[in-house]
Amino acid sequence: MTCLPPNWKPSKKQTEGWAAGLQLAALSIRNRKQPSADWSWGDGSRNLSDYLMAEVLGQLPPEKQDFLLQSSLVARFSAALCNALTGLSNSQSVLEELDSENLFLVSLDDSHEWFRFHHLFADFLYKQALTKHPAERIRALNQRAARWLAGQRYVTEAIEHALAAQDYEFAAALIGPQSQEWMRRGEVATILQKMKQLPDEIVRKSAGLCIWYGWVYSLGDSPQLADLWSDRAEAVLSPDLQTVMTDPVNSALNFATHMHRSWRSAQQLHGINAIIKPQ
Repeated sequence: MTCLPPNWKPSKKQTEGWAAGLQLAALSIRNRKQPSADWSWGDGSRNLSDYLMAEVLGQLPPEKQDFLLQSSLVARFSAALCNALTGLSNSQSVLEELDSENLFLVSLDDSHEWFRFHHLFADFLYKQALTKHPAERIRALNQRAARWLAGQRYVTEAIEHALAAQDYEFAAALIGPQSQEWMRRGEVATILQKMKQLPDEIVRKSAGLCIWYGWVYSLGDSPQLADLWSDRAEAVLSPDLQTVMTDPVNSALNFATHMHRSWRSAQQLHGINAIIKPQ
């Protein structure tokens, strides 16, 4: 018999997994006169995904299955977001039914507005969604999620779905302004990581993104790349620089432009290394 270390405690993920196994077995027995005899938890004859599909998901009505598959594309969801994804107007009642049926919903707040799936069920549903839906539909669902999340000011989540949908123009429109917040929090690597997922031609025609590339590379001690992207930003900005600088609506680009001009001025006076690594 294997001995566990002293004071050993299961992780939350392990505990969720064990609870899911018991819950799956209970759901299977509840919905069958006689439980299936061709599976077991330890011999590998059927993995958890197969069991979920055959014993739980397969027992649900097709419309409820589709609801689950579409909802699995987002890490967390509310009735309003599910309505946007599925095109339904009664997602609240569907979520209440799923919750009452113990179908692996985890409430994320006291008001029971936001939910996620149990991590094992979420992984299974996501794989099933990718298998059962064509790529075009997955992209469309991600695009719906991105638009709804952006409209509710959940910008970082919206960016993830816009990139997944390959809706690069929309993703760029979100990444530019959000970069100001990332920079404020010192998350320079995040700016670079998100922008590198955009096609080069989209970045190069956006003065704001070129400016942020210049700042990121300057802070990363890559002066040549910083200079290249700053030159590109000035080329894009030059026709209407004064308009951008005084436009109160586009505050993020206005901020970045002011910062860029200050940085360029300091660079010319003191050299880039003095700016990045002051003595």
